[in-house]
Amino acid sequence: MNTTNCVCGSGKLTKDCHRDLNPKGPVYLLWEKYLSLDTEVQRLASLGKVKSFCGDCNQCCSDYFYISATEYFLIKHELLRILGQVGFDQIIQRSLAQLASLERDFPAEYEKLGNKNDGSPFYDTAVRKFKPCPMLDEDGRCMIYRARPLVCRLLGTSYLYATCEVIKAHLSHPVARLWRKETNIMVGVAYDENFKHNVDYFTTSKGVAMIQRSYPLCYFLANDKLFETNYQLAVTGTSLAYADAQLG
Repeated sequence: MNTTNCVCGSGKLTKDCHRDLNPKGPVYLLWEKYLSLDTEVQRLASLGKVKSFCGDCNQCCSDYFYISATEYFLIKHELLRILGQVGFDQIIQRSLAQLASLERDFPAEYEKLGNKNDGSPFYDTAVRKFKPCPMLDEDGRCMIYRARPLVCRLLGTSYLYATCEVIKAHLSHPVARLWRKETNIMVGVAYDENFKHNVDYFTTSKGVAMIQRSYPLCYFLANDKLFETNYQLAVTGTSLAYADAQLG
C-alpha cells in the first residue's frame, strides 16, 4: 500500500488521490515536473529572486496558445476526476463551439491545425486574444488550476511571458525596474533540458527521439476521441511504451 503523498501536490496520499497513474508513465512524470517547478519557484521566491506579478485575475485566460499532448492528457485526467464524464462532455461541447469560431474568424490558423506538416506553435498575433479558456468556471476561476500547463505556470514568474498589461505596468514602475536589474526573475528549472522530457519530448526504447505535436487546448478537447488511445497509454502505460506507440 502506497503511504507517500501524491505527486500532484494535493497533500493526500497517493492511494487516496492519483492511484490509477503509472509512476513510469507520461502523465505521472509530468506531475513530477510540475511539482519540481512549483518547488523551485517557491525556493527562489523565499530568496527574493522570483516575484509573481500575477494577481487574482484571469486576464491571460483568453489568450490563444499551444500545449503538448501530455499536458492535455493530464488536464483531461483531472477534469474527469473533478467533473466526471458528463461534465467533461459539456466542456467538449464548449470547445467545439470555440473551434468553430476559430474556423470562421481565423481560417488560416484553423487550416494550419489540420496540416500534419505544420506543428509550429506560432500564429498571427490577431488571434492572440481569442475566447475564454474552456477551463474557466462560471465565476471565471480555473477548474484545474493545480493541473494547469507550463505556459500558465510561468506567466508572472518569468519576464519572457510578461505580455499581460498588468504585469507590464508593474515592470515599468521605477521600483520594479530597479528590482528587476538586481535580481534574477527567471525560473531556471523551466529551461533545463531535462524538463522537456515528458512534456513534449520522448525517447523510444530504441533511442529514437520523438517530439509531440502541440495544439491549442480547445483543439484537443474538440477532437478528444482522436487522442483516446494515446490518453490511455499516457495514464496507464510507461513513457517508453507511449513513445514506441507513436513511432510504431
